Formats: sequence, structure tokens, C-alpha cells
Amino acid sequence: MGGVQLLHAGWLHLIGNLIFVWGFGIVVEGKLGW
Repeated sequence: MGGVQLLHAGWLHLIGNLIFVWGFGIVVEGKLGW
């Protein structure tokens, strides 16, 4: 049970990081004019 919860939390953390990095990348590209 604990392993499943850990894995689920890991996926949520990973998805959250991907969304953050994607959004941050858009802002940086806009500032650099890419």
C-alpha cells in the first residue's frame, strides 16, 4: 500500500515539475526572443 502511494506521489511530483519547467521555458524563450 505504501509503495503505491509513494509511486503515485512521485508521478504527481514529476508531472508538477514538468509543467513548471515548461512554463518557465516559455517565459525564458520570450525574454530571449527565441
